[in-house]
Amino acid sequence: MEARSTMNGGLDVAKAEAALKRAARKAIHGTREERSGRFLLKDAHESTCERQMDAKEKIAIIMEEYKALRAEVLQKNTVLIQIFVVSGTIGAGILGAMIQYRAYTAGFAMLSAILILVILALWMHALQIRVVARRLREIEMEINKLAGTPLLKWETKHGLKSEGPQRVTDFFHLAKNIARRVHPRRGR
Repeated sequence: MEARSTMNGGLDVAKAEAALKRAARKAIHGTREERSGRFLLKDAHESTCERQMDAKEKIAIIMEEYKALRAEVLQKNTVLIQIFVVSGTIGAGILGAMIQYRAYTAGFAMLSAILILVILALWMHALQIRVVARRLREIEMEINKLAGTPLLKWETKHGLKSEGPQRVTDFFHLAKNIARRVHPRRGR
């Protein structure tokens, strides 16, 4: 007997416990094959484990991962906006208190601490986004290969580390490009 889902999408605990007890009983008192712990199929033709998935099914499964990763990127960007709003509000409060009470040294120290925390948050955010972007590019290539045509191309063409013109998303990349334009190397 299988454990069935309840109305809210959860697992029926009683059925799951019964299945675990049956498995434990077979592990102790079952035949040699049952005690081995291997899952033996009675009818291999009906098994979805052994049949080959066609490209359409593979694309559908991979697209679910793609959608989840895109949603993760949007959620991370929402968190980034919240960090900017909160740090801006705190910074404005500190600046106001600093001016009102003429506590310039303490105010600059607190503003510096907030600035360091925001830069650290930006750096961590950029690292996380790069990991997700790399996986999104891999998924795009995999789906395009399965489909035989370039269906997905946003992350590859316009995302971080894209093949096309580089996006200005990284401060250091921007600074490096400005330095190259201001001080071009001779001989190039």
